[in-house]
Amino acid sequence: MRLDDLREQLEVEKADYDTRKRRALDVENRPISVPILDEGSS
Repeated sequence: MRLDDLREQLEVEKADYDTRKRRALDVENRPISVPILDEGSS
């Protein structure tokens, strides 16, 4: 595996981690009255 591939993989994992962390914060900050699953969207 080349160093560029490794660096790119690290960037992807970091972005994925940031996205998941942000999503977890969104869920924590969500008011209780708002359902997490939006029934009307499907």
